[in-house]
Amino acid sequence: MKSIVIRRGMQKSTRLLKIWKLCKHEQMMTAAALAQRCGVTERTIYRDLRELGEMGVAIDGHSGYRVISEDSLPQLNLTHTEKVVLTMALRYLPLQQDKELKQVAESLLNKLLDQPVENSSVLIESQAPSTLRGNVFARLQKAIEERRKITLIRYRKLDNEILLARELEPYLLVFKKYHWYLVAWTGESEKFQTYRLDRIEKLRVENTKFLSREFDPHQYFRGSLGAYVDYPQRLRARFTGIAKEIVRKSGRVVLEDLHDEDESLILDTTIRGEIQWLRWILGFGGEAEILEPESMREKAKTMLQAAMQAYC
Repeated sequence: MKSIVIRRGMQKSTRLLKIWKLCKHEQMMTAAALAQRCGVTERTIYRDLRELGEMGVAIDGHSGYRVISEDSLPQLNLTHTEKVVLTMALRYLPLQQDKELKQVAESLLNKLLDQPVENSSVLIESQAPSTLRGNVFARLQKAIEERRKITLIRYRKLDNEILLARELEPYLLVFKKYHWYLVAWTGESEKFQTYRLDRIEKLRVENTKFLSREFDPHQYFRGSLGAYVDYPQRLRARFTGIAKEIVRKSGRVVLEDLHDEDESLILDTTIRGEIQWLRWILGFGGEAEILEPESMREKAKTMLQAAMQAYC
């Protein structure tokens, strides 16, 4: 017996946008082809084409459908909730930190909506106040795509130390902890390192290209609590009291790395980015203890002693 597959079509507003794109960029789309791509019937496609025409999209229907008007996509029939979500998505994107990309986001919003729709009942934590210099994001993104080397002519580290003329091979832009970061191969140290974009004071994209190295972003950040990583090491820590449930439900650690032992919760995992782990664990006070490595225990003692001196 032949099985019947029932497909659920996409939402109407999304479908209208897809039909417009297909008819604009593909060669002479038929109603059958559009129905197949959108997961609906041909009858639905005919209704959608009529609606696009009513919106002002000029579509030629001889021997297939194609957009013959170069006008921008007309306003879609979005619901109020869809307009609110679209406004929030484009207004609160971390891309707002880059001047050029902020303008692109605002332009896109104006094309899709008559006017942005805000909602005072929804609050999104604002982005960091820092902004990127000289359209750093867009230039780095293009350099990554074209595999071009870059030079950080001037880069300010967290301790205000200035790095000059550091040549890098850029691989990844990542947004973590309210900031954009670049992951790049650093020839000077012969390893991948992380650089915060708003600390790049002057950047040059070189004409020189580089051959791609093996790089897995998920593997690179595995075991890190933030953007910075260092050498991998094993960590064992004990949590008691309310800290047990916070750690178990925090999402910061893999559940397979946790196990109960008497009245305690033991974390046994491999970490990268030691200082971030130290600060996180010490934040639990007496309900957390680093068991190993011994070197990390000693660093925790030093940090605790320094903290105690501030209160004495």
